Formats: sequence, C-alpha cells, structure tokens
Amino acid sequence: MNNLEDGNSVRRNEIICNLFHHTKYMEQYGTGIERIKTKMIEHGLPAPKFELNGNFFKVILYGPGENILKLQDSVHANKIDLKKYDLNDRQYKLLEILSQNNENITNKEYRELFEVSRSTAARDLRRLVELNLIQKYEISGKEVIYSIK
Repeated sequence: MNNLEDGNSVRRNEIICNLFHHTKYMEQYGTGIERIKTKMIEHGLPAPKFELNGNFFKVILYGPGENILKLQDSVHANKIDLKKYDLNDRQYKLLEILSQNNENITNKEYRELFEVSRSTAARDLRRLVELNLIQKYEISGKEVIYSIK
C-alpha cells in the first residue's frame, strides 16, 4: 500500500491519465490521495482506507453515519464571507468559476478570460493565494496552475 499513500504516482492507464490532465479534471500527478485524506479529516470523517490487490486498488470512504447533522453544520461553518477581503470583480468571478466547476486556471487563461495584462493577472492571483482562497501548484518548470482551496 505504501506506493498509493506515499504519493508515488503510478499511471495505470496513460491515455486516460493524460486526458484528465489536459481537460483540467486532474491538476497534478500524485496529489489526489493526500487531498482525499485531508478533506475527509477536515470534515470530521475518518481517513479513507486503501487496499491494493494485484493490479487493482480499492478505496473505502467512510461516511458520517449517525453524525450526519454534525457534518452538515461543520460544512456550513466553513463558508467564507468574501466581503471582508476587498476583492475586485474579476477575483469574485474567478472564485465562483473555480468553485462551481472544480477547475484550475493558469495566468494565461486568467488574462484571456478577463482581458487583463500579465502583471494584473499575477497581482490578482497572488492576492487570492495570500488570502488562502486559492492554491498555487507548480507543475513543472514555469508551468503554474491555480485551483480553489
């Protein structure tokens, strides 16, 4: 099991993996398992269990059981009041897009989407990262993507 939980990425189907990566359903190789574990624990749920059997693996995600109401309260408690951050309209729109579509964005895509300069895009994205509202992932070399926290 150490390969799965240690973040050692092994592509079992190169074609599907590349497809998901290029369609932005996967932001970075080898980060999914740790993100699943972190999110489950953040929501008061037990960490998932991973089982490896030959070429197959199974993930067991534990639900809240009789504590469903406590889980719902904790999810609502994590809502953020964005008004206190003094964001511009582009930043609000980006957060809406990223959270609704579970997408990632690059600086170039941000510039094209909002028709702004490279420096404006960098400033807007940097501010959102500093406020801990989005995450910055360095993929390779100069390639950077941003996703909702």
